[in-house]
Amino acid sequence: RNSSSLRNNNNNSSKLSKIPPPSSAPRRRPDHSGDEEHLDATMPMAYVEFKRQKIKKYPVDGVITPGQYVIVDGDRGQDCGLLVQITAPTSDGKLSVLAMEGSALEDQRLRVEQGRVIRVAEPSEVDMLHNQIAASERNALRACRQKCKEMGLTIEILDCEYQFDMKKISFYFNSDKSVDFRDLLYRTFGARIWMENINPNVKNVVPSGPS
Repeated sequence: RNSSSLRNNNNNSSKLSKIPPPSSAPRRRPDHSGDEEHLDATMPMAYVEFKRQKIKKYPVDGVITPGQYVIVDGDRGQDCGLLVQITAPTSDGKLSVLAMEGSALEDQRLRVEQGRVIRVAEPSEVDMLHNQIAASERNALRACRQKCKEMGLTIEILDCEYQFDMKKISFYFNSDKSVDFRDLLYRTFGARIWMENINPNVKNVVPSGPS
C-alpha cells in the first residue's frame, strides 16, 4: 500500500490501530498500485515494521513518506524495515500523523529505540532484503531445526530473522522451558545469536556470555 493519510490529532499522543499478533509471515511489502525525556519534543518519530509485524519507533530527521523502506541503526550494526507511520508535532500543539493506509496504530507506548532512521533504503537494498536475506533465513531455519533434532531438543523453531547487515540472527521458538544453545548456533552461522521464546508462560531469560 503506497497511499498515505495525513490527519491531525488534538492530543499529544499518537493515535495508532492495533497491530496483528506476530506470525511467521514474511516481511510486508508496500503495495505500489521508553524514556523519551531526553529527546527533542519537536522531533518527528518514525514507526518501522520488521518481520513478524514487529514495530519499532525511531527519531528521524525530517519527514519521510511512509510506504518506503528505511535503513535504521540496529544492534551494533544496521537494519532495514518498512516505514509505516511518521508523527510530528505541529506549531499549534497538535500531532500530524502520516501513515500507510490501513496501518494507523493505537498508541502502544512504544519506547524509542537507540539510534535513529539513517536514510531511505536503495532499491538494490530492498531487493536484497526480500531475496538474498530471505533465502538465507530459510536456510538458517532449516539448519537450526536440524540441529535441534540432532540434539534431541523438543522445541518448535518457528521463524528466524537476520539483521540487514547479517551480523545478527534471531530465532523465535516455542518451548515450555528456557533453552539456550547459542554457542552451537554461533559456530554454525558465524553471527550473533538472539533466541526468543514466544511461549507466554515462560519468562525470556537473557543468557550470559557472547550474543
